[in-house]
Amino acid sequence: MPNDISGLRSAEEAGTAAGDRATHFIFAHKIFASLDGYFGLSHEHREPVFFVSFGEMNAALPFATLRREFGIDPESDDGRLLDVVAQGLRYVKEIRPGDSIPRELLDGSASWTVEEVHRRRSTQRIRIQVASYGDGEEMLIFDMAEMARLTSTADFEARYLNGCRKLAGKLGLKRDSDGKTVQRRIDALAREIIYIEALRDRFNKIRAVQRGLADLRRAYSRDPVIRPDIDRALALIRAPMDDFEGVFTNLYAQVSEILLVLMAHGPYIAFIRDSRDELHNGMMRWDGLVTAWENLIPQASQTNENLVKSVYRFLATNYPQAGDWALVGKLEAQKELRFGNAALAG
Repeated sequence: MPNDISGLRSAEEAGTAAGDRATHFIFAHKIFASLDGYFGLSHEHREPVFFVSFGEMNAALPFATLRREFGIDPESDDGRLLDVVAQGLRYVKEIRPGDSIPRELLDGSASWTVEEVHRRRSTQRIRIQVASYGDGEEMLIFDMAEMARLTSTADFEARYLNGCRKLAGKLGLKRDSDGKTVQRRIDALAREIIYIEALRDRFNKIRAVQRGLADLRRAYSRDPVIRPDIDRALALIRAPMDDFEGVFTNLYAQVSEILLVLMAHGPYIAFIRDSRDELHNGMMRWDGLVTAWENLIPQASQTNENLVKSVYRFLATNYPQAGDWALVGKLEAQKELRFGNAALAG
């Protein structure tokens, strides 16, 4: 490639970049400043690429090509930053030079926002779990109305604090007679579960696509052309829906015994974050599709026929065979690796 598009920024710019590189995607090579490009996953193979326009031509450059054509040493600062970009694309759809590095890579926290309703559900559910543990019969409640009712009773706070004290005793925290250490761990756990609550709502919108297909199947029950497309889409969508559901079920099962969670607090937090990141990564690709199906009117129309064709193409590309998205198996392996019999023995 020509030398005039390679090289470093000025010494002053390089110094500033070095200061920001720990938290931002600051590249030294001029190619990233001279071209209006961004990083993303290729549509066909889902591999990290640099999308860029050369005049009227659009290109998607795999990182190996980018390094080779522009002389970027894999061991250089820019080369290593490309590795961080590849990791970052698990959490965001696109990255532009200068963007901040996703928080998942910096400190493990989530880089996307949640709503107050998710915070409330997470806190209420775990506090009910602790209070019921103190009563002698631990409960994991999912009905929102029931959670609101239980946490609003006059004696709930006293029952919750009693549960914290009992847990502190079981954990051998003799100096924590008021359960303050336990409460801090519970609050930390609730902050992680908040994102699972948000993902659960996000999954419900994805599930609506499956319901929409079922509704259209009835609307096109006598159509010999569209009905088979709907049937094929319904067959393909079943596996990812079951996989998503399986991850949620497995995750909530893992936090169903609050004593074990608090005993292996660090590993459980890591497990929840792994589940969160895998779910978030799996759901990102659905965002555009979900938006198109949100206001579906289940009747025969050209618009709906186009929707059916687009969802079938999406599913055939991303989930060509049942079981390809083996997320449940992956998380089960992580669980066995992390916990084994250690938590139970404790």
